[in-house]
Amino acid sequence: MKESVFLEICSEISDPDDPTGPERTRLRAEGTLSECAGTRILSYRETGESGATDCVVTERSDGVVTVLRRGASEACLIFEAGKEHLTVYTVAPYRFDAAVRTESVFSSHERDHGELSLRYRLIFGGAPRLCRLTLRYRKRGFSD
Repeated sequence: MKESVFLEICSEISDPDDPTGPERTRLRAEGTLSECAGTRILSYRETGESGATDCVVTERSDGVVTVLRRGASEACLIFEAGKEHLTVYTVAPYRFDAAVRTESVFSSHERDHGELSLRYRLIFGGAPRLCRLTLRYRKRGFSD
């Protein structure tokens, strides 16, 4: 069963060579949450400077999380604590080979709300960036 949710998407990206500090982004969106056989699926649309991107976040019961991005930016990112996965990240007209080294995956889900927090290193062309992506959701009908 799909349920409507309100989301807060927080992103923080730190470049070790940039003295100005981390780049922080906070977005709000509406989306859907569903569960099937122990897998939680959160879908939403991000709208940014370069256009709209549809996102599907899949969290398996074994703790592996995938983030599929389609639209203004495109990628399939896999997060698995302590592991590295390779991907291609596209922001038209550019295409980058990237590695995602997941440091931690934190997940907490209650009856009416939840949070998923990913801490990882994203490596483009040998340049590492320390990243954190936090998704907080609240189901519609609970404290609207």
